[in-house]
Amino acid sequence: RGKSVKSFKAKVFKTREVVIGKQIKDDATFLELQSFFGGAEEIVKMVNEHFAPTMQGSVKRFCNLNEARAKAFLARWKRHKDTHVPTIVYHGTRPENFEAINRMGLVVGGTQGVEVKNGTAYGSGVYTAIAPGIPICYTVGCNSLFVCIGLVPINVDCLTAHQINGCVIFRSAADVLPMWLIQYAGREPNTVPAKITFARFVGLVANGFDDGLPVKKQKVVYQPPTIPLQPVKVISEQGEPLTEAENRKVDRTIADLKGSVGGIKTKVLRGQPRKVRELLARAAAERRK
Repeated sequence: RGKSVKSFKAKVFKTREVVIGKQIKDDATFLELQSFFGGAEEIVKMVNEHFAPTMQGSVKRFCNLNEARAKAFLARWKRHKDTHVPTIVYHGTRPENFEAINRMGLVVGGTQGVEVKNGTAYGSGVYTAIAPGIPICYTVGCNSLFVCIGLVPINVDCLTAHQINGCVIFRSAADVLPMWLIQYAGREPNTVPAKITFARFVGLVANGFDDGLPVKKQKVVYQPPTIPLQPVKVISEQGEPLTEAENRKVDRTIADLKGSVGGIKTKVLRGQPRKVRELLARAAAERRK
C-alpha cells in the first residue's frame, strides 16, 4: 500500500510539472539572453558539465527569475557588447535570500541594506564563480543554486570585474544577472529538467523538495590518500634516547670527570640523554688535551 501511495504521489507531481512546463514560455528577453549560449538546452548541458566534478548530480528543475531585471541587463549588455563578454557564473546563498534576489537581483554587500555575510577577501562586489564547486558551499544544503550571466571585461585591466582563484567578483551589481534558480540532484545529466514557476520552486525548497519524486542526494566523502603510516618516534625534551654504546660510557664518563658532574648519580644521568652527551663531549675534550 505504501508503495502504491508513493507512486501515485510521484505521478501527480510529475504530471503537474509537465503541464506547468508546457504553460511557462520564455519571453523575448530571456530567449535573446539565452541565444548567445545556444539556447536553454545548451545552457543546461553546460551547467551539467560544470556540475560533473562536484559529484552533486545535475539540473533537475529550474525557473526563470525577474523579467524586468532581465530587460535592464540586456540593455546594459548591448551598450557594452564591444568591451564585455557574457559568461555563465554561479552564486550560492541561503534559501531565505531567494525572494529578495528574485526581486532586487544580486546586491553588493554593504549597500541597499544588505549586510556583508561572508567577508570581502577580494574587495567589495558581488561574488560569483565560474564553476559551482565554491558556491555550493554557501547553499546550506538546500540543493539550489543561482545560474547567472555576468558581463566579464575583455580587457583584463578593466576594473569592472576581478577574476581570481575561480571566482569572479563584479564591482557593480548591474553587471551580473541571476537568470535561473536551479535544483540539482542525483539524476542522469541527459534527462530534460522540469521548468517551473519561481513561486513553486520556493515552495518546494521550503518543503525540502519532498514532492514524491525520487531524489538521490550524493554525498562527497573525503578519501584520504593511502599513504602507509610511519611509526612516530617520541622524543622527550631531553633529546634522543641513549644508544647502547653511550649507555656503556656513562660510568666511565662520571669517573673521567670526577666531581665535575655535580653529584649526579649514574641512574639519574641515564635519564638525561642531553646531559650525558654534553658530558661525553667534555670528556673527549679533556682526553685530547
